[in-house]
Amino acid sequence: MMFFIVYRCQPATRNENFTDCRMLTPYCTMSLNIPNLERNKPLAPFTTYKIGGLSDFFVEVHTIDALIQALLEVRHKAMPFFLLGCGANILITDKGFRGLVIHNVANKVTFSEGERVVAESGAIVADLLDQCCSRGLSGFEHFVGIPSTVGGAMWQNLHFLSPDRKRTIFIESIVQTSRILTEEGQCCTVGVDYFQFDYDKSILQKRKDIVLDVTFRLSAKQKAEIQAIMNANMAWRNAKQLH
Repeated sequence: MMFFIVYRCQPATRNENFTDCRMLTPYCTMSLNIPNLERNKPLAPFTTYKIGGLSDFFVEVHTIDALIQALLEVRHKAMPFFLLGCGANILITDKGFRGLVIHNVANKVTFSEGERVVAESGAIVADLLDQCCSRGLSGFEHFVGIPSTVGGAMWQNLHFLSPDRKRTIFIESIVQTSRILTEEGQCCTVGVDYFQFDYDKSILQKRKDIVLDVTFRLSAKQKAEIQAIMNANMAWRNAKQLH
């Protein structure tokens, strides 16, 4: 299990002219051309541990177009930003985040012929798993019980042990292509090899590329077989957590 600690909390000075006595930060006087932008947003409600101070700026994006717009704008202004998914395994200090937090809830899922599914980066893996299982599509059942978005799964090459517990199954095994916004600001489609996946690693930890959506290649399987793997994985995980 990986934990991400958000440290972007450089000290600020209190502005006594603010009637609400919020902290004045290096970025609070800047403007961002982003729809539905909020200021001084508490981050604790968006993390599983329910801790974390204020973010200077905050926006929740529901579409890939809105995500791209927010990313291009914050990069143009050279403001620090943090892309927040489902908030699992993230520790945010009480001092909060100096810059923009983008809460990615772009979660459209499209099923197509050839046992393929395209999922936006804000889609929750658990929800995707349920949709695939109901259609008799195998591939995601190995990751049952692991809280993650599709984007987060790509960032760390989400993984779990195979049903026989003799090898590790990685998310890369079902990735076909992905649309990304590169750190240079270009939208393009790349193959699985681009990500240079390894154990808990991907190129996303080296470059500032952002996953927009992913096309997964799955396989047909009986729903009962998929459910059996899910049940076995959850039982194994629960037994390990008790010890």
